[in-house]
Amino acid sequence: MSGARLAKFADETAKRLRALFDAIDRGELGASATMRARIEGALLALDAIASPDPVAALDAMRDSLGQ
Repeated sequence: MSGARLAKFADETAKRLRALFDAIDRGELGASATMRARIEGALLALDAIASPDPVAALDAMRDSLGQ
């Protein structure tokens, strides 16, 4: 898969996960704290993949997590 196709796939997948996460926030779906954290982590990773500069995005993600 080319870089552009991977970025598009990551962006589309992130949109679907955001819709799921938003439904959880609105109380329409139930989810444990662990599941919420997993979805949030997946969103961060997908955003990094879809970013024009994935390395910088991953560095920023790591910094935001305090690692």
